[in-house]
Amino acid sequence: MVEFNLINTLFLSRLIGAEPEEVTIGMEVKARFLRNAKFKPTDVYFVPL
Repeated sequence: MVEFNLINTLFLSRLIGAEPEEVTIGMEVKARFLRNAKFKPTDVYFVPL
C-alpha cells in the first residue's frame, strides 16, 4: 500500500525490485508505468528509490 503526501488515502499496488525482507513501512518508492498502458489501475507499479 502506498501513501501519498497530503492525500488521505492509500493506493494498493505492486512493488517490483525488492525482496520481501527488504520492504519496510515508510520505504520510499517511485511510480513507474507500463509501456503499453491501457488506462487500468494495473498499469502503474512501484520500485524502491
